[in-house]
Amino acid sequence: MEEVDQAKIGEPQVLLRTGMSDDIFKYSSNSDSDDSDAEQKQSAKLIKKPSETPVVEIYDEDGDDDENDDETRTLGSSEICQGQLFSPVYGLNFFTISGDCSEILICLKKNQHVLLCGQFNMQVVKGGITYNNVHYNCSWRKWELSHPICNAISPIVASFYAGWESKSFLGEKYQRFKEQLEIYECVLRISSGCNITELTKLSPDLRDIWGPLNSCLLPGIAKDQLTFNIITQPSECVRVLNISDEWSRIIDEMHIFHTNSSQDMRVMVIGGKNSGKSTLMRLLIQKFLHSGKDFSDEVIHYLDIDPGQPEYSSPECISWNKVDAKSLTLGQHLCQGKFTTVKQHFLGSSSPQDWPESYSNAVESMLKLWQEENFMGTSFINIPGWIKGFGIRIINHALERFKPTHIIFLSHNGLQFSSEIIVPDTFTTIQRSTYKPVVMQIHSPPVEKHISHALQRFNAAKIRQFKITAYFHKTFDRNFLITPLVMQKPRKISIGGSSGIVGVHFLQTLACSLHHGDIKLSLEGTIVALHRTGSVPDVFSEGSVPVIKDFQGNNTEFVGLGLIHSIDLEQLTMYIFVPDFIVNAIMETENDKWIIVRGKTETPICEIYPTNGIFKSEANIPYLSLFQKKRHEHVWKVRKNVMRRGQRMK
Repeated sequence: MEEVDQAKIGEPQVLLRTGMSDDIFKYSSNSDSDDSDAEQKQSAKLIKKPSETPVVEIYDEDGDDDENDDETRTLGSSEICQGQLFSPVYGLNFFTISGDCSEILICLKKNQHVLLCGQFNMQVVKGGITYNNVHYNCSWRKWELSHPICNAISPIVASFYAGWESKSFLGEKYQRFKEQLEIYECVLRISSGCNITELTKLSPDLRDIWGPLNSCLLPGIAKDQLTFNIITQPSECVRVLNISDEWSRIIDEMHIFHTNSSQDMRVMVIGGKNSGKSTLMRLLIQKFLHSGKDFSDEVIHYLDIDPGQPEYSSPECISWNKVDAKSLTLGQHLCQGKFTTVKQHFLGSSSPQDWPESYSNAVESMLKLWQEENFMGTSFINIPGWIKGFGIRIINHALERFKPTHIIFLSHNGLQFSSEIIVPDTFTTIQRSTYKPVVMQIHSPPVEKHISHALQRFNAAKIRQFKITAYFHKTFDRNFLITPLVMQKPRKISIGGSSGIVGVHFLQTLACSLHHGDIKLSLEGTIVALHRTGSVPDVFSEGSVPVIKDFQGNNTEFVGLGLIHSIDLEQLTMYIFVPDFIVNAIMETENDKWIIVRGKTETPICEIYPTNGIFKSEANIPYLSLFQKKRHEHVWKVRKNVMRRGQRMK
């Protein structure tokens, strides 16, 4: 692909490949399930008591289960002890240490909490901290943290240095603060992270997803100088992540097993929408990788098969990823953290229900490829929060293929799950031969009855749109271009022939039902998936755009997403926006053959019609028309001969 000016047309250029297994476990689309998003508020009603022996037993070490004790189980509470919450006083417990004020020092007393929102880097320069019940000693190491307020924020708690002799890791040029820091048990060095927080300028609906960054809450610092801010008092806009004793026990016990196990460990968490599945797995991964004094080179495999609310996948994809201790991004990174993607499949929808067979084939293919690696470490699988209908089939298929060693059920008030969930008595793998899975059931945090209007805006659909925006603006250095795509230069690629785009596939429409005059309009301004292929598929060539007759996905490899700017049928050229961070993968070899797949992925409106006044009313705006019809223009009113209420035949 070649980057071109929107007004110029140059030489066409090109677009990957992989094998798909023919041994596919198929699901039927004939399901009695509703849309998965419709069940999140009714999760308690979905749970039934099985007629046979329960699948799991309630995990309760002490035998005391007080269902009304919400305080000990809340993971999204906005309450925190006011006396322990850090409040910055410039020159006393808060200092700026750089000329542009992009780095600060936070001084904490024993057991004091600090709440930080935004995206930032953290170094413990004195003492220690506990973060999600994991202890971190002072060192030269910096950690990357992401704290959007759409998720509960983990407090950073001051602690001591867990060693023989406490040290300071501030550096020689900052020794002027040495005397002022001596009275504090813990000192943190916080610096600005990547500029992902500026992406909210493109999407006003999510302008404060990273917290109140546009208002100056830190003394001595001007507006917009930081990518983070300190939360100085409890607010209905911020939830605090409080880990319950029950969850702490489970995490500690699984960490002991992880540390002492000489074989592989496979973890699967099952629960409904907003039950805390992703949060629990995030806490487990952090505990496994960061609990030792010296961080090893251990790698954890993360199979992300939830296209609606993924942890690592690209928008509307499922993926197999690897994370390690040294580069692990803490907090909720919204799929923008540091990790390595091994394999990824594009689904074209956030719901597995739209194309159940394609979803099942993709999951089957990815799990089969993962099993062939015979990994002896720890693996996690992230499944959709769907516990009825087709969701039950997804769970059972994942249980059968993933073969977990540990299964955690997250239930509301200890209610049993559906008896249709089948947990085999034993599993057999190459690594372990035959083993019995450890099955436990714990309480999910109670659903908050009253959510503020500020938090209601951060629904799953809005978060997905933000992830799509972040995907297209991400650069090689993990920063972001804050310019709408419509104002950037697209790349060009040839259509048809022996190279370039050799086929276009529409997931929602049969190829034979497409009119050639509609193909161009149905692609411009839309998000598509780019697949590299090794052969030319069987296509219709009506209208100069080759439409694939029957696309199976075999012998193709998903590379990334693109947004089509325009199509020139006379020059047989397509102009397309491609994220900067995947340009190298697209330009690996010359004369590649590419297949474009169009699903249901929606284009963020901020990309084609920015709200910052770039376009004026008289401007020629791509994809949009500002022409307004006159009142009743081209409107036909037809009076139907309808028998109205009260009329009777005589």
